[in-house]
Amino acid sequence: MGFNSGFKGLREPILLMWRRILRGPWTEKRTNLSVLEDVKPKRSLEATILRLKLRYFVHVMRAKWSLEQDIMLGHVEGRRKQGKPRMRWLDSIKEATGLQLEDLREAVQDRKKWRTLVEEKTRNRICTNVK
Repeated sequence: MGFNSGFKGLREPILLMWRRILRGPWTEKRTNLSVLEDVKPKRSLEATILRLKLRYFVHVMRAKWSLEQDIMLGHVEGRRKQGKPRMRWLDSIKEATGLQLEDLREAVQDRKKWRTLVEEKTRNRICTNVK
């Protein structure tokens, strides 16, 4: 289950909302791409969510002794339930950035490097994955 699989159900309601904003008749046959060309959104919802997620990740990782950081990195003691391992939040961050944990820790400390990384990863998600 990848990063984008959680957003499949969000695309259709947003496109429906944009169609209503454009005030076209509901019987009009328009492609999703033509609606996006008329609306010209600055950034897709997926890119906005990814940007906020990465911003929170930086906030937690820069803190020195944080409970959120311990939970995020999996330093919590105890046993998990039997069955398929759940997708961890950190796994989605790794998948979205394409970096391993050590590289992420290094990138978090360098603000300019992190800003360029976030901009690069969210720029590619600007309404290109709508069919």
